[in-house]
Amino acid sequence: MSDFELVQDPPPPGPRPSWLRRLFRPYDIGFYLMVILAWIASVYTSYDLGSSQRVWRWLIPIFGVICIYTQWNSALPTFNDRLRLVLHQIMHWGVMTALAFLLIMSSTGQYGFTSIFDSRQVSFVISLMLAFSTYLAGLYHDWRLCVVAAFILAGGIINIAFTHLAPLLLWIGLGLLLVYLLGAWLFNARQERRPPATTGS
Repeated sequence: MSDFELVQDPPPPGPRPSWLRRLFRPYDIGFYLMVILAWIASVYTSYDLGSSQRVWRWLIPIFGVICIYTQWNSALPTFNDRLRLVLHQIMHWGVMTALAFLLIMSSTGQYGFTSIFDSRQVSFVISLMLAFSTYLAGLYHDWRLCVVAAFILAGGIINIAFTHLAPLLLWIGLGLLLVYLLGAWLFNARQERRPPATTGS
């Protein structure tokens, strides 16, 4: 056996994907979808605060499904680890969904429940519950979920404390989207201008 081994040069790197493809990776689509859904729910709440409680209620399990999708590849590719991920998310978002149903039944008097809350109060509380659940998910999995939680909380505060400013949520959301896209474009343009790293001989 020879003391020297033939070391092959690594293959040349392929063409770098465009910044648009790096910005909208499958992993990131779930995050963008959560922001868009929270934005739509906040704008809808500004026009119909009473019936918006049902919108926030259904956003809770939808956010749970999105979290499973975005964290699927981060778990080990084994049956037990994937099952543990799904069960953890079901327990996390399922409890919040059950509490949202109890709040709504307490406001409508269904199934023998006494009506102790009005629809405006329930809508605000459910949106706070969704923000809290998303924040906890961000602490343990992806910090960007904390951004979604902050957006939901800000929308709820505007809709309750500054009702006359509620239509501004539409323009605030558009402005944040443009700022994010511009920042991502500038960051990727700077990365592309950097010289490629060279390895020592």
